[in-house]
Amino acid sequence: MSFLAVFIAGILGSVIGIISGYYGGKVDALMMRLADIQMSIPSMLMAIVMVAVLGSGLTNIVIVLSITGWVTFARVVRSQVLSLKELEYVEAAKAMGVSDFTVMRRHIFPNTLFTIVTQAALQMSHMILLAASLSFLGLGVDVSTPTWGGMINDGKNYISSAWWLSTLPGIVIAFVILTINLFSDWLRDKAEI
Repeated sequence: MSFLAVFIAGILGSVIGIISGYYGGKVDALMMRLADIQMSIPSMLMAIVMVAVLGSGLTNIVIVLSITGWVTFARVVRSQVLSLKELEYVEAAKAMGVSDFTVMRRHIFPNTLFTIVTQAALQMSHMILLAASLSFLGLGVDVSTPTWGGMINDGKNYISSAWWLSTLPGIVIAFVILTINLFSDWLRDKAEI
């Protein structure tokens, strides 16, 4: 669920970021104001409202997670595109009459790919935590589907007699998020080299 949500959010946010950064002007202002509006609303609150409107279920949860996650990709990619579009090879491609779509596809996108992958690794931990939180609240996927948040919720009534029912899924969530964050830090260090 989190992989698919990050993949969709990454594609949507990267496309918006590339278009926004490349064209600038009113297109950039409009897209970034939409991103600002979404960033002003906490992602958990937005997810709860969207699940209440769309309903629960695997497909709807992936849609909700994707919509809450595109902004980060758009912001990071846009900032990189702003510097990439000023480089000589992009200017040369424009001067040769290459279309904007081709410049974005062949020159801008490949140079932002490592940043997108690094951002995807960072977003993965956020998506896992958000999905687990929604499942804990009973707003995630179907109750019959086992999820980490659902396991914690199921075990909370037995915390005094069977503490491991809630504690172990929580430890697994923390371990997975820590591992993903360490991996994304390693990717970021590789990007700086």
